[in-house]
Amino acid sequence: MRMLKTASGQARPAGAGPAAPEGGGPAELPGARAREAVAARGPLMIGALRRHWLISALLLAGLVLRLLSSVAYRPALLYIDTLKYLYNAWPGTDPLGYSGVLKAILLVGNLETVAAVQHLVGLAMGVAIYALLLRRGAPRWLAAVAAAPVLLDAYELQIEQTIMPDVWFEALIVAGLVLLLWHPRLPAWAIAVAGITLGLSATVWQGGEFLILPAAVYVLIAVKGAGEGGGGWWRAIGGAALMCAAFALPIVSYMSVSYAVTGHFWLSRSGTSAIYGRVAEAADCATLKLPADERPLCPTARQKALGPDGLEHAPSSPLNIPDQLSHVPELCPGQPPGRDHRGAEAPEHGGDELRHLRTARPVPGRQGHGGQAAGRVPQLLPAQRRLYARPGVPGRGGGRPARHAEPDPPRRPGRP
Repeated sequence: MRMLKTASGQARPAGAGPAAPEGGGPAELPGARAREAVAARGPLMIGALRRHWLISALLLAGLVLRLLSSVAYRPALLYIDTLKYLYNAWPGTDPLGYSGVLKAILLVGNLETVAAVQHLVGLAMGVAIYALLLRRGAPRWLAAVAAAPVLLDAYELQIEQTIMPDVWFEALIVAGLVLLLWHPRLPAWAIAVAGITLGLSATVWQGGEFLILPAAVYVLIAVKGAGEGGGGWWRAIGGAALMCAAFALPIVSYMSVSYAVTGHFWLSRSGTSAIYGRVAEAADCATLKLPADERPLCPTARQKALGPDGLEHAPSSPLNIPDQLSHVPELCPGQPPGRDHRGAEAPEHGGDELRHLRTARPVPGRQGHGGQAAGRVPQLLPAQRRLYARPGVPGRGGGRPARHAEPDPPRRPGRP
């Protein structure tokens, strides 16, 4: 019979139990070393929690607040712009990078899953800020205080619970800054990855385009001053050029896809309309000297009451009335009066956009209150249908949409 040998070379029968140590101690059982390693990590984790007790307490408080938000606002908070990202409503008004994130999460979950993932992203941002400041030499208490707003702020909890791209825009900025600030002497790969990350933020919210300026300036300064013989101005200019190229890569890629699909080489068309909505609300047209072809864009007092969003999107806004836009060749070239941008007859002014919505298609998930699916999301309906919502807590965004949309109630003759 074949004999196995111990570490000292002595033979022992095959199939015998574990070999005893040479010193005659007890035999080592299978998995004992693994259990010892796990047991050894316990004091290390306790020690780490003691050293970082403040950020641990803040993380725990942030987690509790996020759990309460998820329970209070199930499945998630919806905003009118949510339809842009769920169903590509009002195409072209905003970049749709967030839509890809939504589709990926909704493949395996529902709107509650989206909100949960966004809450985890918020907690991760707090940890990243804390770790970065510790690496750059800040004391632990100061690093924890810097991370506290992301972990505890009520507005942060709101945007994480809302089906909107804000938290992802914020996370991309934090990730880009961590990449740029992690290394005292910037390597080329960190510049490239940070540039791509910051550029991706513009595909989530177009305002991210402005980040290229501070990022390029920081790289220019950081590379030039990276110790003695840091490379001089040529190396600094090369680093800034790499940042600009990496930043432009995701933006140009998005715009190229947009051109192939829609014929427009843009991130969105919201740049000019967003500026118009905010400027027109504050403009005093009575004192402005405007050319005749721009005068129709001055809003009346009633139109100003729509606010910036209404001045951008409402059918009664001067920006959306074809009869007025036809006087502005730059906005509607060759557009006959009374026609929209497609040449169709102009729609009637006014209207209620909410009647295009209903909550009829459930996202896979467990059932919520009243037999409704917890992940129910809006769906577009013909214009003759109206949404009726159950009342909620005033000022809290409460209330759940009715299970079915109902037709508009009949109107009495002679009444509007």
